[in-house]
Formats: sequence, structure tokens, C-alpha cells
Amino acid sequence: PKAENACVVCTLTPASAGRDTAETHSLTAAVLENRVIPLPGVNVAFEVTDGPALGASGNDTTAADGTAGFSLQSVGVGIDTITASGAAGGNPFACSATVQWTSEVVFMSGFEDPGQP
Repeated sequence: PKAENACVVCTLTPASAGRDTAETHSLTAAVLENRVIPLPGVNVAFEVTDGPALGASGNDTTAADGTAGFSLQSVGVGIDTITASGAAGGNPFACSATVQWTSEVVFMSGFEDPGQP
């Protein structure tokens, strides 16, 4: 990456989301030089820094468009904060996002007691 002496910016999307605990949540980090030039080949470390999945982590390398991805599954109801971080050309970057995990409750109706006429 050619980010030496440049401003390196990271954006993690979606910035916030809501998911059912049975779902997987995927995020994309965009690493840009001077807010516009994609930086390919940059290692991005992802880590859940707060919430039910605290400590979950992974790494990805940015593609030609400057993006890297991470997915996680819930370990319980609550809000996880995910941080993406790294350095490009000696310039550190970090960005974060949140996901609120909820448990969907299903109510069933329309059942009849077969013993009733």
C-alpha cells in the first residue's frame, strides 16, 4: 500500500444493525487513503470489543476496492461492538460498528383441543 504520510480512513458498514440470534451478521471495512483512494493488500483485524460475543475475532486482507469482510454469529441477546483496525504505510486506522441481537419469540395460535366437540 502507498499510504505513507497519508491520512488513512476506515469505515465499517453497516454502522449499526439489528439481527435475530439465529442469524449471521456480516460487516465490510473500507480502508481508504485521503478518504477516496482504496488501499488493497492491507491486513484488517476484526474484534468484538464489547457485548455477548466479546473476544470473537478474525482477519481479512483488503481487495482491490479497499474492502475486507467479517461475519459473526450471536452467542446471546445484547449489543456487540465490533472494531476493525490495522495500519497502512505506518498509518494506523480503526473504526467500529454495533449489532443488537434479539431473540424472536414465536406465538402459535389456532390449535384446538381434539377432545372438544
